[in-house]
Amino acid sequence: MSSQTLREFLTLQLRERKNANPLRLGVLCMANSPCWASSLRNDLEARLFEPHLYMPFSERERIENLFDDDTQFVVHSDCTSREECIELIWADAKAGELDLMLVPQDLLQNAQVITMLKSEDSFGAGFALFHPELLDRPLLVGDIFGSSTPDAKRMEEVTRIGAKLLQKINVETPRAALLTAVETVSDSIPATVIAHTAEELLAAETGFRTQGPLSVDLAISPHAAEKKGVVGDVAGRADLMIGPNQTVALGIVQALTCLCEEAAGTVLTGFDVPIGIPGRGESQEGVILSILFAGVLAG
Repeated sequence: MSSQTLREFLTLQLRERKNANPLRLGVLCMANSPCWASSLRNDLEARLFEPHLYMPFSERERIENLFDDDTQFVVHSDCTSREECIELIWADAKAGELDLMLVPQDLLQNAQVITMLKSEDSFGAGFALFHPELLDRPLLVGDIFGSSTPDAKRMEEVTRIGAKLLQKINVETPRAALLTAVETVSDSIPATVIAHTAEELLAAETGFRTQGPLSVDLAISPHAAEKKGVVGDVAGRADLMIGPNQTVALGIVQALTCLCEEAAGTVLTGFDVPIGIPGRGESQEGVILSILFAGVLAG
Protein backbone atom coordinates (compact mmCIF):
# COMPACT_ATOMS: atom_id res chain seq x y z
CA MET A 1 0.00 0.00 0.00
CA SER A 2 1.45 3.35 -1.02
CA SER A 3 1.18 6.54 1.03
CA GLN A 4 -1.63 7.63 -1.29
CA THR A 5 -3.53 4.43 -0.54
CA LEU A 6 -2.88 4.91 3.17
CA ARG A 7 -4.31 8.38 2.83
CA GLU A 8 -7.41 7.01 1.13
CA PHE A 9 -7.71 4.33 3.80
CA LEU A 10 -7.58 6.86 6.67
CA THR A 11 -10.01 9.15 4.86
CA LEU A 12 -12.44 6.26 4.48
CA GLN A 13 -12.08 5.51 8.19
CA LEU A 14 -13.11 9.10 8.95
CA ARG A 15 -16.03 9.04 6.53
CA GLU A 16 -17.36 5.83 8.03
CA ARG A 17 -17.58 7.50 11.43
CA LYS A 18 -20.16 9.89 9.94
CA ASN A 19 -19.45 12.81 12.25
CA ALA A 20 -22.34 15.27 12.20
CA ASN A 21 -19.91 18.18 12.03
CA PRO A 22 -16.37 18.57 10.66
CA LEU A 23 -13.60 17.88 13.17
CA ARG A 24 -12.21 21.09 14.61
CA LEU A 25 -8.50 21.13 13.78
CA GLY A 26 -6.28 23.56 15.70
CA VAL A 27 -3.11 24.55 13.81
CA LEU A 28 -0.22 26.57 15.27
CA CYS A 29 1.12 29.06 12.70
CA MET A 30 4.34 30.80 13.68
CA ALA A 31 6.90 32.91 11.86
CA ASN A 32 9.65 30.38 12.56
CA SER A 33 7.49 27.26 12.18
CA PRO A 34 5.63 25.94 9.13
CA CYS A 35 1.93 26.62 8.70
CA TRP A 36 1.69 23.97 5.94
CA ALA A 37 -0.38 26.42 3.94
CA SER A 38 -0.33 24.49 0.67
CA SER A 39 -1.32 21.25 2.40
CA LEU A 40 -4.25 22.86 4.20
CA ARG A 41 -5.38 24.79 1.13
CA ASN A 42 -5.09 22.11 -1.54
CA ASP A 43 -5.33 18.71 0.06
CA LEU A 44 -7.38 18.90 3.23
CA GLU A 45 -10.86 17.48 2.85
CA ALA A 46 -13.03 20.45 3.83
CA ARG A 47 -16.04 18.33 4.75
CA LEU A 48 -14.02 16.37 7.29
CA PHE A 49 -12.13 19.20 9.03
CA GLU A 50 -12.67 22.79 10.11
CA PRO A 51 -9.17 24.31 10.44
CA HIS A 52 -8.61 26.84 13.23
CA LEU A 53 -5.37 28.79 12.71
CA TYR A 54 -3.61 30.15 15.80
CA MET A 55 -1.08 32.90 15.14
CA PRO A 56 0.28 36.12 16.62
CA PHE A 57 -1.58 39.19 15.39
CA SER A 58 1.59 40.38 13.65
CA GLU A 59 1.53 37.24 11.45
CA ARG A 60 -2.14 37.37 10.48
CA GLU A 61 -1.85 39.34 7.23
CA ARG A 62 1.17 37.37 5.99
CA ILE A 63 -0.44 33.99 6.65
CA GLU A 64 -3.89 34.94 5.36
CA ASN A 65 -2.27 35.95 2.06
CA LEU A 66 -1.20 32.33 1.61
CA PHE A 67 -4.80 31.22 1.18
CA ASP A 68 -6.96 31.80 -1.89
CA ASP A 69 -10.13 31.45 0.15
CA ASP A 70 -9.72 32.25 3.82
CA THR A 71 -13.44 31.70 4.52
CA GLN A 72 -12.75 28.00 5.08
CA PHE A 73 -10.51 28.84 8.05
CA VAL A 74 -11.23 30.21 11.51
CA VAL A 75 -8.39 32.56 12.48
CA HIS A 76 -7.37 33.10 16.11
CA SER A 77 -4.88 35.95 16.47
CA ASP A 78 -5.72 37.20 19.96
CA CYS A 79 -2.13 36.72 21.06
CA THR A 80 1.05 38.70 20.62
CA SER A 81 3.72 36.02 21.04
CA ARG A 82 4.48 32.41 20.33
CA GLU A 83 4.04 31.55 24.01
CA GLU A 84 0.60 33.21 24.20
CA CYS A 85 -0.56 31.33 21.10
CA ILE A 86 0.56 28.04 22.64
CA GLU A 87 -1.39 28.87 25.78
CA LEU A 88 -4.46 29.80 23.71
CA ILE A 89 -4.58 26.66 21.58
CA TRP A 90 -3.89 24.46 24.60
CA ALA A 91 -6.67 26.12 26.60
CA ASP A 92 -9.14 25.65 23.74
CA ALA A 93 -8.21 21.96 23.48
CA LYS A 94 -8.71 21.43 27.21
CA ALA A 95 -12.05 23.29 27.06
CA GLY A 96 -13.34 20.98 24.33
CA GLU A 97 -13.23 23.68 21.63
CA LEU A 98 -10.94 21.56 19.43
CA ASP A 99 -11.04 17.89 18.38
CA LEU A 100 -7.39 17.57 17.35
CA MET A 101 -4.28 19.71 16.92
CA LEU A 102 -1.41 20.06 14.44
CA VAL A 103 1.86 21.14 16.06
CA PRO A 104 5.41 21.16 14.59
CA GLN A 105 7.72 18.62 16.20
CA ASP A 106 10.25 21.33 17.02
CA LEU A 107 7.67 23.11 19.18
CA LEU A 108 7.68 20.08 21.46
CA GLN A 109 11.12 21.23 22.53
CA ASN A 110 9.61 24.49 23.78
CA ALA A 111 9.90 24.63 27.57
CA GLN A 112 6.37 25.95 27.94
CA VAL A 113 4.93 23.10 25.88
CA ILE A 114 6.91 20.54 27.85
CA THR A 115 5.56 22.05 31.08
CA MET A 116 2.02 21.77 29.76
CA LEU A 117 2.55 18.17 28.72
CA LYS A 118 4.06 17.22 32.05
CA SER A 119 1.16 18.80 33.91
CA GLU A 120 -1.22 16.30 32.33
CA ASP A 121 -2.29 13.24 34.30
CA SER A 122 -2.45 11.06 31.20
CA PHE A 123 0.37 9.07 29.62
CA GLY A 124 1.69 10.62 26.40
CA ALA A 125 3.38 8.65 23.63
CA GLY A 126 4.39 9.42 20.05
CA PHE A 127 3.80 7.15 17.05
CA ALA A 128 4.41 7.18 13.30
CA LEU A 129 2.14 5.24 10.94
CA PHE A 130 3.52 3.96 7.62
CA HIS A 131 2.39 1.55 4.97
CA PRO A 132 5.59 0.68 3.05
CA GLU A 133 5.04 -0.66 -0.43
CA LEU A 134 7.16 -3.72 0.36
CA LEU A 135 4.83 -4.73 3.20
CA ASP A 136 1.23 -5.87 2.91
CA ARG A 137 0.19 -4.19 6.16
CA PRO A 138 0.39 -0.93 8.11
CA LEU A 139 3.51 -0.41 10.21
CA LEU A 140 3.33 1.63 13.40
CA VAL A 141 6.53 2.81 15.12
CA GLY A 142 6.78 4.11 18.72
CA ASP A 143 7.92 5.58 21.06
CA ILE A 144 9.16 8.52 18.98
CA PHE A 145 8.89 11.08 21.80
CA GLY A 146 9.63 8.88 24.75
CA SER A 147 12.43 8.54 27.24
CA SER A 148 16.08 8.66 26.19
CA THR A 149 16.79 5.67 28.43
CA PRO A 150 15.21 2.18 28.19
CA ASP A 151 12.45 1.42 30.68
CA ALA A 152 10.43 -1.81 30.79
CA LYS A 153 7.30 -0.27 32.29
CA ARG A 154 7.22 2.49 29.68
CA MET A 155 7.82 -0.02 26.88
CA GLU A 156 4.94 -2.09 28.24
CA GLU A 157 2.56 0.89 28.36
CA VAL A 158 3.55 2.24 24.93
CA THR A 159 3.00 -1.23 23.46
CA ARG A 160 -0.52 -1.32 24.91
CA ILE A 161 -1.29 2.12 23.47
CA GLY A 162 0.16 1.24 20.07
CA ALA A 163 -1.91 -1.93 19.89
CA LYS A 164 -5.07 0.07 20.63
CA LEU A 165 -4.22 2.55 17.87
CA LEU A 166 -3.83 -0.27 15.36
CA GLN A 167 -7.11 -1.79 16.49
CA LYS A 168 -8.72 1.59 15.77
CA ILE A 169 -7.68 1.21 12.14
CA ASN A 170 -9.01 -2.34 11.99
CA VAL A 171 -5.85 -4.36 12.69
CA GLU A 172 -7.64 -6.98 14.77
CA THR A 173 -4.73 -8.69 16.56
CA PRO A 174 -1.63 -6.47 16.32
CA ARG A 175 1.80 -8.06 16.50
CA ALA A 176 4.26 -5.98 18.51
CA ALA A 177 8.05 -6.28 18.26
CA LEU A 178 10.10 -4.93 21.17
CA LEU A 179 13.23 -3.72 19.41
CA THR A 180 16.88 -3.98 20.36
CA ALA A 181 20.07 -4.44 18.36
CA VAL A 182 20.03 -8.24 18.79
CA GLU A 183 17.50 -10.93 19.59
CA THR A 184 19.42 -12.65 22.37
CA VAL A 185 18.94 -11.57 25.98
CA SER A 186 22.29 -10.51 27.42
CA ASP A 187 23.22 -8.70 30.62
CA SER A 188 25.92 -6.89 28.64
CA ILE A 189 23.17 -5.25 26.53
CA PRO A 190 20.67 -3.83 29.07
CA ALA A 191 18.08 -3.02 26.39
CA THR A 192 17.64 -6.74 25.67
CA VAL A 193 16.90 -7.44 29.33
CA ILE A 194 14.38 -4.59 29.41
CA ALA A 195 12.65 -5.79 26.23
CA HIS A 196 12.43 -9.31 27.64
CA THR A 197 11.00 -7.96 30.90
CA ALA A 198 8.39 -5.96 28.98
CA GLU A 199 7.47 -9.07 27.00
CA GLU A 200 6.88 -10.94 30.26
CA LEU A 201 4.71 -8.08 31.58
CA LEU A 202 2.57 -8.36 28.45
CA ALA A 203 2.44 -12.16 28.33
CA ALA A 204 -1.15 -12.38 29.58
CA GLU A 205 -2.54 -10.05 26.89
CA THR A 206 -5.02 -11.65 24.48
CA GLY A 207 -5.85 -8.71 22.20
CA PHE A 208 -2.36 -8.50 20.70
CA ARG A 209 0.87 -10.49 20.44
CA THR A 210 4.26 -9.35 21.74
CA GLN A 211 7.79 -10.63 21.19
CA GLY A 212 11.13 -9.26 22.26
CA PRO A 213 13.93 -8.63 22.08
CA LEU A 214 13.91 -8.55 18.27
CA SER A 215 16.14 -6.69 15.84
CA VAL A 216 14.44 -4.68 13.09
CA ASP A 217 15.14 -7.25 10.37
CA LEU A 218 13.73 -10.06 12.49
CA ALA A 219 10.66 -7.97 13.27
CA ILE A 220 9.56 -7.34 9.68
CA SER A 221 11.36 -9.81 7.40
CA PRO A 222 10.09 -13.43 7.24
CA HIS A 223 13.24 -14.30 5.29
CA ALA A 224 15.54 -12.98 8.04
CA ALA A 225 13.56 -14.78 10.73
CA GLU A 226 13.69 -18.05 8.81
CA LYS A 227 17.40 -17.70 8.03
CA LYS A 228 18.28 -17.03 11.68
CA GLY A 229 15.90 -19.68 12.98
CA VAL A 230 13.86 -17.23 15.06
CA VAL A 231 10.26 -18.28 15.58
CA GLY A 232 7.31 -16.73 17.42
CA ASP A 233 3.99 -15.02 16.94
CA VAL A 234 5.64 -11.77 15.84
CA ALA A 235 8.97 -12.60 14.16
CA GLY A 236 8.90 -11.50 10.52
CA ARG A 237 5.32 -10.23 10.74
CA ALA A 238 5.32 -7.23 13.10
CA ASP A 239 2.93 -4.38 12.43
CA LEU A 240 3.98 -2.53 15.60
CA MET A 241 7.62 -1.80 16.46
CA ILE A 242 8.48 -0.28 19.84
CA GLY A 243 11.95 1.19 20.19
CA PRO A 244 13.83 0.86 23.48
CA ASN A 245 14.15 4.66 23.58
CA GLN A 246 13.40 7.80 21.61
CA THR A 247 16.71 7.74 19.75
CA VAL A 248 16.09 4.32 18.22
CA ALA A 249 12.40 4.86 17.43
CA LEU A 250 12.87 8.31 15.90
CA GLY A 251 15.91 7.06 13.97
CA ILE A 252 13.80 4.34 12.34
CA VAL A 253 11.14 6.89 11.44
CA GLN A 254 13.69 9.27 9.93
CA ALA A 255 15.33 6.45 7.97
CA LEU A 256 11.98 5.49 6.44
CA THR A 257 10.96 9.06 5.65
CA CYS A 258 14.33 10.38 4.45
CA LEU A 259 16.06 7.36 2.89
CA CYS A 260 13.06 5.34 1.75
CA GLU A 261 10.84 8.37 1.02
CA GLU A 262 7.92 6.83 2.89
CA ALA A 263 5.39 9.38 4.10
CA ALA A 264 4.16 8.91 7.66
CA GLY A 265 1.30 10.07 9.81
CA THR A 266 2.87 11.10 13.13
CA VAL A 267 0.83 11.68 16.27
CA LEU A 268 1.17 12.31 19.99
CA THR A 269 -1.52 10.55 22.02
CA GLY A 270 -2.69 10.49 25.60
CA PHE A 271 -3.76 14.12 26.07
CA ASP A 272 -7.00 16.09 25.81
CA VAL A 273 -6.96 15.74 22.01
CA PRO A 274 -4.73 13.79 19.59
CA ILE A 275 -1.88 15.91 18.25
CA GLY A 276 -0.46 15.60 14.74
CA ILE A 277 3.28 16.28 14.95
CA PRO A 278 4.89 16.38 11.47
CA GLY A 279 8.52 17.41 11.29
CA ARG A 280 9.62 20.81 9.98
CA GLY A 281 10.79 19.24 6.72
CA GLU A 282 7.87 16.84 6.36
CA SER A 283 6.36 16.41 2.91
CA GLN A 284 2.91 17.73 2.09
CA GLU A 285 1.67 14.15 2.02
CA GLY A 286 3.10 13.49 5.48
CA VAL A 287 1.33 16.54 6.90
CA ILE A 288 -2.02 15.35 5.56
CA LEU A 289 -1.41 11.81 6.85
CA SER A 290 -0.67 13.22 10.32
CA ILE A 291 -3.93 15.17 10.27
CA LEU A 292 -5.93 12.18 9.04
CA PHE A 293 -4.38 9.79 11.56
CA ALA A 294 -5.06 12.20 14.44
CA GLY A 295 -8.55 12.67 13.05
CA VAL A 296 -9.24 8.95 13.13
CA LEU A 297 -8.11 8.84 16.76
CA ALA A 298 -10.25 11.87 17.57
CA GLY A 299 -13.26 10.31 15.89
